[in-house]
Amino acid sequence: MKYQRLFRYLIIISTVLFTIFITTKTQYPQFTFLVLLFVLNVELRSYIKHKNLVLVSLFLDCALVLYMCINFTVYNALFLLVTLEYVLLKLNDEMYHLFIITTLVYLYTLRHSPSYEIGILMIFIYVMISLLIVYLRKELLIKANVENLYDEIRRNHYELDRARNRLKEYSKQVEKVTVLEERNRISRELHDSLGHHLTGVLLQLDSGIQMMDVNKDKGMEIIKSAYQNVNDGIESVRNIVRKVRPVEYQSHQKSVKDLIDEFVRKTETFVQYKVSGNPYELYPSIETVIYRNIQEALTNAVRHGKATHILVHMIYKQNGVEVLIEDNGVGCKELNKGMGLTGIEERLDIIDGRIHYKTDGGFGLHMVIPRREMT
Repeated sequence: MKYQRLFRYLIIISTVLFTIFITTKTQYPQFTFLVLLFVLNVELRSYIKHKNLVLVSLFLDCALVLYMCINFTVYNALFLLVTLEYVLLKLNDEMYHLFIITTLVYLYTLRHSPSYEIGILMIFIYVMISLLIVYLRKELLIKANVENLYDEIRRNHYELDRARNRLKEYSKQVEKVTVLEERNRISRELHDSLGHHLTGVLLQLDSGIQMMDVNKDKGMEIIKSAYQNVNDGIESVRNIVRKVRPVEYQSHQKSVKDLIDEFVRKTETFVQYKVSGNPYELYPSIETVIYRNIQEALTNAVRHGKATHILVHMIYKQNGVEVLIEDNGVGCKELNKGMGLTGIEERLDIIDGRIHYKTDGGFGLHMVIPRREMT
């Protein structure tokens, strides 16, 4: 903007000096008034927002310059270079039409040129200035496009930051939901298993104490049975604790491997565990979903499918993790989703995962989980 203003006044001052040297002193007042009117019109045009008023201002430039060329000197046509600068740099839709009009007015004023040499020089100046302004317009457009691109990049960066923050909050909420889910499940298991054992032990101890006065041997037998039930209860608590993902595990792979080893030890079922791709760390909420869903799938394979051979295949891809679980069980003709499969799907929904089933030739499920790598 500073250089554009400098260009305008350089043209205006140069033209005024040419005219002063050529015209008589008696013409100075009228010429000065017209120059001031031209300058005022140029300055006011910078503040005009309405398109029609801008067009009126440009036509007024042409009229003033044409009048000054006819009554003073042809060099006043150079004032139109200021108009040309505005037309080529400020306008878009009307630029070509006004450029043609300005050029025609400029060429018309050259009719009053004192010689062909001066006329050709004036045309040369007009052409060179026009090319210079067109080049400047292209550079300004490129600069504006680059600035818009930077602005777009900044906006996308801010959006990405906001999305990252929302994802972190979402992950925290998922973890809270998972913790609550596990807490409720453990509460049910404690109630169903340990509560049953303790209730039975309490009844046995009460019966044993009463029986000791009547039949000491029978009373000791009841108390020994209660002792065995206490041991069973302790083992039940240990099993529940083992099902909870240990906090000292360094990765979900070891957690899943230990889960499978424990499952094989307890059920004597052959489980083949495979890992493909390059493993990477996952969000705790995703690790928990993978762990729980594999646990549920293994239990269902033996309990409902009567399977003796199970494949657990974890596949690490660039865009996510896939978990394939297949067994050689009885399969099913129609898929009836019980609490187990429903729980698997609900957990996957929380982390935007998908699942596909295979029901013939045994039973299989294929989980696809989008990648949200820990950073």
